[in-house]
Amino acid sequence: MVATNILFAAKMQFGKDGLYSLTLAGSPTVQATYKVSGVSSEQWTGSAYLARLSLQPEIYKHVRLVAAITYYSATYTSKNQSTSSLPSQTNFSRSLFIPSVGLSFFF
Repeated sequence: MVATNILFAAKMQFGKDGLYSLTLAGSPTVQATYKVSGVSSEQWTGSAYLARLSLQPEIYKHVRLVAAITYYSATYTSKNQSTSSLPSQTNFSRSLFIPSVGLSFFF
């Protein structure tokens, strides 16, 4: 499955020196192409959103350690098969919790 998402997001930092951050993002239209070898492909469309909460203490000047948890959810409501021009209604959802750790550099 290959997915194409363009999410519109807003990020808010709070706490002493921006220790915490909350990011909310959403997309009214997402698309995914699903293909099994030897079978026609399907184009799925729907919507998606995500929420991310992170803790980011400064460990050096201009360097932060970032630990975050992201919740991502996509719901596909329509699919088109490459062999048919008529869309069919479907309801398929996928939700993920994605933990991450990294470094951020600020200049």
